[in-house]
Amino acid sequence: MNNTLCTSLARQLEEVYYQLPWIWESYDKKFKSINEDNVFIQPASGYNSVAQIISHLNEWRKELLSRMTGSTEINLRATSPHNFIDNETLKARGWDALKKESDDTQQQLIQLLRSQTDDFLERTFQYEEKQNTYLYYVEGLLHHDIYHLGQIGLVLKMISKESV
Repeated sequence: MNNTLCTSLARQLEEVYYQLPWIWESYDKKFKSINEDNVFIQPASGYNSVAQIISHLNEWRKELLSRMTGSTEINLRATSPHNFIDNETLKARGWDALKKESDDTQQQLIQLLRSQTDDFLERTFQYEEKQNTYLYYVEGLLHHDIYHLGQIGLVLKMISKESV
């Protein structure tokens, strides 16, 4: 059985997180400039901290993993309180725990994809009123990760200007 597409998606997820994809940025590279002192800073009222963005990514990755491993429950919606967790809760968890969860869920998704054949991506699940393939959701997650990688860069620039 063919697993070319699964392998390609796993590689793209790996590049965006650990290496330097075509956009010349990765989460691993960004994480090198993040620490307990800056990860919880909100650049302005109503804006999310880097910690909140990372937590948000973790929640959506966990939702996709849950659905791709057989759950039929929708545990996360855009309006869920754990979609963007408040900074105080995240501070109590700490940056190291948040970063570990990010790495763990990323590795789980990469390993799941590497262990499957491409027909796995044709399976579907319903999220709210939409029925789409695993491929659709994994590609969406990649887009989501790249979008928020850029957002993290902007937040880091905004908070570094505040501290100057």
